[in-house]
Amino acid sequence: MSYDSGTTNQDSRATVRGNPNAMAVVRSAALVLLLGSVAVPPIAFAATPAKLIDHDLHPHRVNIQSVVDGVIQYWDADRSLRTESIDKFVQLRITAQAADAPTDSGDTASLGVITLTDGQRIVGRWVGASRNGQAVRWKHPLLGTREIELEHIAAIRFRARSPHDTHAVLPNAGPQSDTLTLTNGDTLTGFVTEATDTGLSIQSDTSPGPITVPLETTHSLTLANPRRPRDPAAPLLHLADSTRITAVSISIAKDRLAVVLPNVAGDTDPVAVALAHVRRIDWSAGGAFLVDLATLPMRVIGGGQVFGVAALPRIEQSDILLHAPVTVEFDLPPGAVRFAANALLDAPPGSHPAAAWADFSVIVRDDTGEVAKADLSATFTAARLNHPVAGRTLTIQLHESRNGPILDRLRLSDAAILIRPMP
Repeated sequence: MSYDSGTTNQDSRATVRGNPNAMAVVRSAALVLLLGSVAVPPIAFAATPAKLIDHDLHPHRVNIQSVVDGVIQYWDADRSLRTESIDKFVQLRITAQAADAPTDSGDTASLGVITLTDGQRIVGRWVGASRNGQAVRWKHPLLGTREIELEHIAAIRFRARSPHDTHAVLPNAGPQSDTLTLTNGDTLTGFVTEATDTGLSIQSDTSPGPITVPLETTHSLTLANPRRPRDPAAPLLHLADSTRITAVSISIAKDRLAVVLPNVAGDTDPVAVALAHVRRIDWSAGGAFLVDLATLPMRVIGGGQVFGVAALPRIEQSDILLHAPVTVEFDLPPGAVRFAANALLDAPPGSHPAAAWADFSVIVRDDTGEVAKADLSATFTAARLNHPVAGRTLTIQLHESRNGPILDRLRLSDAAILIRPMP
C-alpha cells in the first residue's frame, strides 16, 4: 500500500510518492446503464437501500442499482430509475444491515487495528513484514493482505476487545518518539528500526543497542511520524467493522462492490465485497468533499464533569459522545463551509429509570457566532443540524436544563464538515 507522506521521520524512513491522477479514477467493468428516468416495477431489479448526500448535506433515500465510470444509477422515492453524475453527491451511505454485517468467519476477538498518518484505519492482523524490514503486511478479513510502510503508520493495536473500541482521534502533530506498549503494561520508547515476521526492533532511549520484541508480548505501537491530510480526490471506503480505507477505484453492481486498493506490490485486481459489509463511500464531488468531525482535533474548553466526576467526550467509531455540561472546540480545515450532524439523546426512554429526567440544549457556534441550537429531552430525542459555517473553529456546547445533568448525554452521529477549497 503506497501513500504519500509529504515529510518523513528524520531518521531513516523514505518518502513514497503516490500517483494522484490514479487516485481520482472510479472505474470498473462496463455495465448497461438506462439513461434518464424510467419507471419500472420494483421487483424487476435487485437494489440496496441507501442514502445519497448532496452538496447541501441533505440526505436522499434511494435504492442503489450501480455505480460505474463516475455515473450512479438508483431508484428514487417515486420508484423511478434515475442516472446521475456522481459529482452531484459527496457521500453514499448504505442503510441495509451495514451496522451488523459480519466481517470474518474466524476469531474476530484477535483482530487489531492499524491507523495511518492520514487517518485511514484498517481492522485486521499482522501477517509478516517486507524483506527490507520497513513495511508490515496487514491482512483484513475481506480486503486481503496489504503492505504498509512504517513511515505511513501512526499506530497499531495488535489485539482489541472488538474492532469498534480501537479508534482514537489523532492530533495534528505526532509524538516525539516511537513507543511500544507490552502486554504487561510496560513501555519502551525510542525509534523502531525494523519490522520482522515475528516482532519489532526498537532502539530504546535507555539501551546501547536495538531490542527485539516478539509480537506475542506486544500490545500496541505508536510511531513518531508526522500527521498528513488524506488525498481528497480519492474515494474513501468505510466498512461495517470500522475500517476506513482510501481506494484507487470503486464500483457497484446491484448488491456487490468492487474496490481496487493501492498496494506497493502492484496489485490492480478489484476485491469484491458484499454491500452488506459497507457503511458508506465518500467522494470528492466537483472539488467538494467531506471530513468527519470526529477526525478533527477536539479540545474540552469547559465543563467535562458531572456531580464532581469526570465525564469527558468519547469517540465511538465516528460518533461523538458528550455529557452536559461541557464545551468542546474543533479546528476547522481551510475551506469549511457547512456542518451537519444528527443530534441524538444517548439515553433512550426506558433504558434507565432516570432517562425521563434528561433535558439539555445543544448550541453550535463558529467564529461568527451561534449557528445552530437544538433542545433534546426524553420527549424530543433527536434533531437534525445542518448549517453554514465559517472561520477557523467550531464550538459545541451542552447546557443542562431544569432537571440538572441527569443522563444529559448527546450522541452526534454522521457529523461532518463540507470542504469546498478556494480556487
